[in-house]
Amino acid sequence: MKINNDFEALVQVLTLAITAETEEQRNKIDPMAYEIAADFDELTIKRARKEALAKAEELIFKEALAKVEEQSAGYLDIDDEALNVQFPGAPYKCQLPVFFAYLGNPFKSDSLVDVSASGKADLEQLRKAASEALSESGYHGIFLERTEINGNFIQIIVGS
Repeated sequence: MKINNDFEALVQVLTLAITAETEEQRNKIDPMAYEIAADFDELTIKRARKEALAKAEELIFKEALAKVEEQSAGYLDIDDEALNVQFPGAPYKCQLPVFFAYLGNPFKSDSLVDVSASGKADLEQLRKAASEALSESGYHGIFLERTEINGNFIQIIVGS
C-alpha cells in the first residue's frame, strides 16, 4: 500500500494497532500513532479512527474467510472406497475434471484428475479438484462419500 500523506499514514498505523496480535506489537505501534496524530485536530483523528476501524474489520473478515477456505480446501475426508473409480469402457489412462451438483447448480473443477488404466484416481489430485468444486459451490461439508465417472467427468457424491 502506498501512503501519500500523513492522514493515510495515521489511518495505516491505527489499523496496525487495532489488528496487532499481541500487546507487545501494539506497544511498538502506539508511539507512532501518537506522534502522527499530534499534527491533527480532534475531528480529523476521529475520522482516521473510523477509517482504521473499517479497514481493520475488512482485514479481519478477509483473514477469517481465507482461514475457512484454507481449512475446507485443505481437509477433505475421502473414504478409500471413494477412490475406486472405474471407467465404464475399456480401461485406459485419462484426465478428468470433478463435477459436483449442489442445490441444482453444477460446479466443475479447473484442475484435472489422473485416472489410471486400472480405474484408480490420483488421491491428491482428487482432493484438490474436489475441494475446488466444493468451495466454488458454497457447500461446507467435508466428507466425500464416493466418486463415479459420469461421461467425461468425475462426479462426487458427498455425505454430511
